[in-house]
Amino acid sequence: MSQDDRLGSAEAQSDPVAVSAARLRGAEGRRNVAEAKLVVTERELEKTKQTDDQAVVAEAKVAVAEAKVVIAEAKSGVADAELGVAKANLRVTEAELEKAKQSGNHVAVAEANAAVAKQEAAVAKQEAAVAEAKAAVAEAKAAVAEAK
Repeated sequence: MSQDDRLGSAEAQSDPVAVSAARLRGAEGRRNVAEAKLVVTERELEKTKQTDDQAVVAEAKVAVAEAKVVIAEAKSGVADAELGVAKANLRVTEAELEKAKQSGNHVAVAEANAAVAKQEAAVAKQEAAVAEAKAAVAEAKAAVAEAK
């Protein structure tokens, strides 16, 4: 089953956690591809450094910087997808809290409240990771501009 098939299947089942997890796997795959392309581009840069043609070397440096932008964007996508998973888990945990409240079981309510608080902290932590990833994208783009 392809990535798109799994995502479509999860969406059809209206399972927000499965949808978020499928999106995360896709984002991780894109990041892995970008990292592999960077390795190739860096090797090409090393080969060009052996030439005397500074224009070729400069062009290779720009290509490496651009590859780093792609990686930063892919990492940002992963962070976004991880945030989606955390938010989906929070919604599930909040639903469990509501069930516990309806049951009248005070111990279950206390445990569910603790689980909700833990999930809210995970969401906040992931939101910070997303902001950090977006800042890394901006830095990588600045490096491209500088390399040009």
